[in-house]
Amino acid sequence: MENTRHTTSTIDEYILQFPAEVQTLLQQVRNTIREAAPEAQEKISWQMPTFYLHGNLVHFAAFKKHIGFYPGANGIAAFQEELSVYKGAKGSVQFPIDKPIPFDIIRAIVKFRVNETLIEVEEKEDKTVHTTKSGFGVAYLNDEINALILKCEHKTLVSWACDCAEHTLWIFENETPKDLRPRQTIEAGRAWLKGEMTMWEARKFAFLAHASAREATSKAACYSARGCGHAVACAHVPTHAPVCAAYCVKAVGDVTGELNAEREWQYERLQTLCRVSQ
Repeated sequence: MENTRHTTSTIDEYILQFPAEVQTLLQQVRNTIREAAPEAQEKISWQMPTFYLHGNLVHFAAFKKHIGFYPGANGIAAFQEELSVYKGAKGSVQFPIDKPIPFDIIRAIVKFRVNETLIEVEEKEDKTVHTTKSGFGVAYLNDEINALILKCEHKTLVSWACDCAEHTLWIFENETPKDLRPRQTIEAGRAWLKGEMTMWEARKFAFLAHASAREATSKAACYSARGCGHAVACAHVPTHAPVCAAYCVKAVGDVTGELNAEREWQYERLQTLCRVSQ
């Protein structure tokens, strides 16, 4: 049984190609994904059933002895422990047809991918904080901080990002004191620094902070929560550090207008951490 017997244009057509028992499994996988990503659209891409949300979210397909699930490299890496008993590759996993399909894992991975996608879309649309791998969206001390970042170790940047986020967290907590998700996210970043949490365990907390950002009632609180999300994401990719700092500066700017003072604090803090790590 190949993953497709002939070209199909809908998921219904794709599923109908297979024996009844395989159709049942495919439909269950489809329903699980749909429940976890209700806003995603269905289509056929790469000759496989696909859920689309601002781009391809996940694929699945039937083969002779397994159901293939394709959430991309990040989706697999974030659940490497849960998926360790299955065969797979960098962006895919194989669930044997003759064994129970782990629908709970599929559901969790899809939710992870939805969060990851929504964060990317929201930040692309946010024109008020424009950052790149080489710089901040705020000009003051930009060159000095960038030069120092290039000399810093990965963990030093994570520590700095967590410090930046915590330094402006009061803005979010003054507005929403009962929402502990951004603070928990910073704590996850510090736990990673101590070796108490894996990178992907810590990375998942970023979605909590970004969810808080989406629910915030002011731009300043939104920026503060986003800074927390990027702080812990720095454990995965160090270039999140300047993005975190940029959001923190914007949060302060919206409340007090003292962007330069916050940037000076960030620069001094980074200098201190760099000296300590040397």
